[in-house]
Amino acid sequence: MVVHAYGAPRLIEDADAIEAMLVRLTVREEAGADQPWTMQSVDKKFLAGMRRGIAAFEIPITRLQGKWKLSQNRQHVDRQAVIAALRALCGQDADALADLMAEAVTKKPPQ
Repeated sequence: MVVHAYGAPRLIEDADAIEAMLVRLTVREEAGADQPWTMQSVDKKFLAGMRRGIAAFEIPITRLQGKWKLSQNRQHVDRQAVIAALRALCGQDADALADLMAEAVTKKPPQ
């Protein structure tokens, strides 16, 4: 399963906009950490130097294209082997994909 997003990237050069993006990104990515890193905890001069190396951009999405292929064209024994291999990975994403594969043969892909 995959979604391709299409659009023309646009460079963001406004320092305040870049800082706001970095703060949002940091808060989201550090949310699960025992001791989350914050931009406020870093020396301002160091942070300003690092920020000069960041090319911030956004991509307004003009088109989305989805693909749904979960081995539903394969033999039952092949699908079961893939599902078992995914379950052996013991990860939440692998388990979710295995569940979708198990259901794929009885359902049509989402529209």
